[in-house]
Amino acid sequence: MDHAALQGSFPELEIDRHPLGEGRIKVAYGATWGGTPVVLKLVKAALVDDSDGTVQIPERTEREILALAKVNSPRVARVLRDPEVRVIDEEQFLSFLEQRYSDDTLRTRMSPEWPEDRVVDLIHDLLAAVSALSAADLVHRDIKPTNIVFDEDNRPVLLDLDSALHQDLDPLTSESLTGPGTAQYAAPEQFLLRGQVELDFRSDLFSIGVVAFEALTGTHPFGYPDEDWYQRMSRGNLDTDQLRGRCRRSLQELLTRLLLPEPNQRYRKIAMAVEELERCR
Repeated sequence: MDHAALQGSFPELEIDRHPLGEGRIKVAYGATWGGTPVVLKLVKAALVDDSDGTVQIPERTEREILALAKVNSPRVARVLRDPEVRVIDEEQFLSFLEQRYSDDTLRTRMSPEWPEDRVVDLIHDLLAAVSALSAADLVHRDIKPTNIVFDEDNRPVLLDLDSALHQDLDPLTSESLTGPGTAQYAAPEQFLLRGQVELDFRSDLFSIGVVAFEALTGTHPFGYPDEDWYQRMSRGNLDTDQLRGRCRRSLQELLTRLLLPEPNQRYRKIAMAVEELERCR
């Protein structure tokens, strides 16, 4: 977007000239609001008016707004004010204002590999995030290193609820994979057709297992995608050799359980995973 037009539409902000990042749906800019660092997020597709003059907001965007309003946790990105529509270059765009966290993500901090105690802390905070989401009937479905940033205390914060599954609402599509998600961090059940399985927090537990395994070892637990990758994952062929010598048996057992191929093989309650994690300290 033209920076002058963007800045003119948000006079209360001081907006950085270049975006922090851009995805398929949104673009994010660093900004300052009354001296406070924030992130301005804009839905890239311009909104259109209905015949009665009201703004038509895509249903997936409406669901993200709902998700952001439902969750209140320091481990999940916080919205600082209600989403609103602003006119930029004579077109209408939906905007969010979020708390600003670190500009880098877990992806950039994972090299070199993390020590065991730091990985335990990472799992603990991600379990707290998933617990808050599950309490709001949400499944994140896209937990991955690039969706994890850090607060001022260097604790992880989970971003991007635009792919979140609302368990209390009908799906937006009826004939698709149970996902979305990012393939190498998604649970095996996210590759099944809708109707064959119902996702819940256990899918997010699997993604936490992948992220933690990668932070600890620098490698993917099932090897990076190739022609046999899905088969290894769906059969639970975990590369446990990578864990030997890097962590105690208690953490090996926890990661192994998080990464089991069937949801009912993983922890039945998030609290059970938290309890097991305490034995890893």
